[in-house]
Amino acid sequence: MSVLRHSSTINDIVVCTKSNSCVTCSNDGRVIITNVSNYTVTAKLVLNRPIISISLDPFFPRSGRLITGSDKIEIHKRKFTGSYAGDVISVNDGIVSNILWRNNIIIYCSDISVRMYDLSSNVYFGVIHKPVIEVNNKSITFSIMWGTNDNLIVAIGMSIKVMIYYVKLNYFG
Repeated sequence: MSVLRHSSTINDIVVCTKSNSCVTCSNDGRVIITNVSNYTVTAKLVLNRPIISISLDPFFPRSGRLITGSDKIEIHKRKFTGSYAGDVISVNDGIVSNILWRNNIIIYCSDISVRMYDLSSNVYFGVIHKPVIEVNNKSITFSIMWGTNDNLIVAIGMSIKVMIYYVKLNYFG
């Protein structure tokens, strides 16, 4: 079954199997959350700018949080009324093309860099900047993917980098 939801090209799609939700973002500036069981729209965010990428909170059915990427990275939280409120995490990082979310860690890549952000402390703790060279007149792009629970694999042009993060535990007593 095909249902028209956007008026422009869809740039990213994410599915949450726990809530039967399909979340899409588009050049029309809308993020649409659809229940795939009955094809009804459960929420619609109108952001008035092309949205390139999205990612869902790993606990999306309970939290209702999602992140959108365009010329800025923004977290959206579902309010009691079912509508969404957005908070900007970062601007001036270029166009965000891919977002990963695990626990309280957000990883996103733009046309400038790959950045690691901790939502619990609201601090960046890792960055890889894009090389300034071009190969065969083609711009170098990033690809990101989780390796294990504590490392991220980043492909840049013809090289691979692994970012490892550690959780510092504080013990009192």
